[in-house]
Amino acid sequence: MIRNIRWLVYSVALVLTLLPTIAAYYAVENIVQSAVQLGFNQNISAELDHSGQRLKELAKLNPAKEATYRKEFLQLQDLRGAYETLFRSGSVLKEAYLQTFLLISGLALFSAFLLAWWLNRRIIGSHDAALTQMRKAKERTLFLEQNESWRLFAQKLVHEIKNPLTPVQVMVGRIPKKYALLHPNPSLEFTTLVEETRAIVDEEILKVNQWIEAFSQYARMPAPKYVSIDPRQMLELFVQQYKDQWPMLQMSFVDHASQNIPLRCDPSLVKQVLFNLAKNTAEIETRGPLQFRLELLSFDNQSYGIRVSDDGPGISAAIAKRLFQPYTTEKGERGMGLGLAIAKKVLLEHGGEIEYVASEKGCTFLLTFPPSATKEIHDPISH
Repeated sequence: MIRNIRWLVYSVALVLTLLPTIAAYYAVENIVQSAVQLGFNQNISAELDHSGQRLKELAKLNPAKEATYRKEFLQLQDLRGAYETLFRSGSVLKEAYLQTFLLISGLALFSAFLLAWWLNRRIIGSHDAALTQMRKAKERTLFLEQNESWRLFAQKLVHEIKNPLTPVQVMVGRIPKKYALLHPNPSLEFTTLVEETRAIVDEEILKVNQWIEAFSQYARMPAPKYVSIDPRQMLELFVQQYKDQWPMLQMSFVDHASQNIPLRCDPSLVKQVLFNLAKNTAEIETRGPLQFRLELLSFDNQSYGIRVSDDGPGISAAIAKRLFQPYTTEKGERGMGLGLAIAKKVLLEHGGEIEYVASEKGCTFLLTFPPSATKEIHDPISH
């Protein structure tokens, strides 16, 4: 379809250029021809010849004035020669007009095709931008729909699992005491078995409770409460609050933004996203400390971006393809796979995006926010 539009634009430009140009050529040619016929009439040349003949006859009839008549005759001849020269110049004028016409036509065609090329670029660019926006809107809608399905599933799962856990843990804990009342001298083997069973049950229930807590957090994600804040202050505050949270993580903040306008967001949710990313880096198994870097970026449309990077081992290509889907993790039993799904949901609800940027070393994420429409700045500390 775009290819057809492209050729249509070129065809319209060609027609709109050639038709007026050809019409102008014939109109001006007729004007030039009329001017030549009007200004350089051959009858005038004939009259000049007749006048010369009459002067010759007068010179014969009146020899006394022959010198005067000869002088007038020579003047007529000069006038006749000049007139014929002008008459003959009509063809030269037409040739010059044709050359000028061809030059102007070439410039007009070049300008028309240049304009058509520019319009094509604009049309194709607008078409591609519209398709990109439609694709992103479709992906956003699909992700939020899937996210809502997962959220409802997590909510139901929490409800179904949480209720039986406490009775199971209580009953397992009562078994040794109950057995001791019935059998005052239990065997060491049985006592050891019961204690090991209770320890295993407590450990597994603790794991399940951790999953339940993660599911509960995912299921009850609040709606964003937007305020306009200074993004620099928010990021500096985040680094200050969490720089000692993980001993193996070295946090830093770099300001690359050239603008000084507010960022409209929910600070608590944005900081939750940053916390999830920092936690993922902190849980990487490594021998030495890892760098966790926050960079504030600004864009021409008066919007902000936050680049989050670390120097860890990175993410495998297989995981990167479905990185933001719920329950996707490389941590095995240590990971829930919900942190990045929550981050994606938060950014989409803000009208922004979070993207994984492939790099040679470590992980890099780019958080982008839409332009802010307000100039009022609130203090993010209380959020």
